Amino acid sequence: MINTIFYTPIGRAIRVFWDDMPMWVFGNIILAISLLPSVIALISGQTGLAIVFSIFALLTLAGLAQILVKPLNSGVPQWSDMRKGNYKPAVSAWLALSTIASLFAFPGLAVQSVLAVLALILSPILLCLPCMYPTTIRLAWRNALVIAIHYPFIALGFPALGFIFSWLVVLTRGALFLVLPTLWLAIVLVSLQEIAKELQNQNSFESWAEK
Repeated sequence: MINTIFYTPIGRAIRVFWDDMPMWVFGNIILAISLLPSVIALISGQTGLAIVFSIFALLTLAGLAQILVKPLNSGVPQWSDMRKGNYKPAVSAWLALSTIASLFAFPGLAVQSVLAVLALILSPILLCLPCMYPTTIRLAWRNALVIAIHYPFIALGFPALGFIFSWLVVLTRGALFLVLPTLWLAIVLVSLQEIAKELQNQNSFESWAEK
């Protein structure tokens, strides 16, 4: 039973986190620092600035996801791997979410809500999948849509798990922030790695990497 759990996406993610725990804890501390400008702006009532400053946290998350790719493939994680990241799809997801958030100031909440849900579902995939398979922004969005269509419950599970982890961070007054962000990234990456293998066999992707 325990051995079976170890080979599930969550089990594999926990093993990856455990093997290099000090590195991931330090990465979560860096992420917390990158969130400070947004938090300060939000406390000051500057919602627009908080959204703009959230780009720092987004880039940090994308960098940590890039570092996590190596241990998922039995490699040794290195901070220098952050320089190899394909950040454009992740930034495009951030731009989409930021634009949709700003649209809530206008009438038509139903439309904004649908767009927000769609962007939230696709954003974790756009954040993590290009770390394993660098590609263009257009193909990254296409591949994210393919995954969401073929595996809707898993795609919904990524942001849902993120919200649960966020609630646990609040519940523990920030203590679990030292663990949960990179663990969430690891779970998403492992899940996408397994999905990608299945979809590659089905030729469901137009392209996986830039030529």
